[in-house]
Amino acid sequence: GTKKGLERKYIEDSSLFHKTYYFDSEGLKRKLSIKNLVVIYKHFRNIKKAKRIFKKEGIDIVVGMGGFISASTIIAAHKLKLKTLIHEQNACLGLANKVVKNKVNRVLLSYPITNLDNSVVVGNPRISEVYEKYKHENLNLGNYLLVVGGSRGAKKINELIISLKDKLAKENINCILITGSKYYEENKESLNKIKSKKMEIIPFSNDLPKLLINAKLVISRAGATTLSELMALKKVSILIPSPNVTSDHQTKNAMHLVKINGAVMLKEKELIGENLFSEVKRLYFDNKLRSRIINNLSFNVRFDAKDLFIEEIEKLIKSRK
Repeated sequence: GTKKGLERKYIEDSSLFHKTYYFDSEGLKRKLSIKNLVVIYKHFRNIKKAKRIFKKEGIDIVVGMGGFISASTIIAAHKLKLKTLIHEQNACLGLANKVVKNKVNRVLLSYPITNLDNSVVVGNPRISEVYEKYKHENLNLGNYLLVVGGSRGAKKINELIISLKDKLAKENINCILITGSKYYEENKESLNKIKSKKMEIIPFSNDLPKLLINAKLVISRAGATTLSELMALKKVSILIPSPNVTSDHQTKNAMHLVKINGAVMLKEKELIGENLFSEVKRLYFDNKLRSRIINNLSFNVRFDAKDLFIEEIEKLIKSRK
């Protein structure tokens, strides 16, 4: 990872890692830009750096989780003829994984992707992590609507939910709205004026699964990590994919759950207060529908994703002997 990345704090607080190396890296700009020359220069420099590290540490297997640092290290490993695999968290390959997919021994997928050689669907290990932690909790006693627009929040969703606060209160639906820190700071004064005993507004949560446990219904974006947590806890959800992501991958993620009747999806451009409120009431109060969705999630989600992931690594270890 990079020293600026969100992963740094987790790594430095963890005792799981023998040694940590940081790389100076950034993704390609989608539009033509002179900055891409710098990105490409850093990429080739990181390949050389990764090769030196792998030789020094005696590395046998390299696992890439997406992102341009991952691409650089996988290419370095390929040049050294080391065993490699990548994992794709979304329902379509990201750019970095597309670049290296033909250079690896195995492509691990969270969702089925057609026409991809040497791949196997293992699910997302985050599902196993959350499921194992909370599987003994009673997950069906939720008593509020939880609205979360992803790590950066979602302006349109925030404003729609706030506009519906009186209707939600009239239906006796308690609501926790996670606005995202940026939106909260920009609108703190007006948010603090909202008076409702049925609605709590917070900027962010450091532990989303804790809030998910007691949620009866969730309105959410369809990013890989949040979806994994929803699936792990078998939560009934309304998914509103972000329209501002590469390859429209959140819609593809959401469609996986829609196809197994494990969620409802609404497109942001078609979103108005009335259709959102109608879906909230339906999914909050229709117990037969809720049971069907929960059962569909129970039968279709890979709760053993972490074990399957480890199995694939072990196969590579055995194959090099």
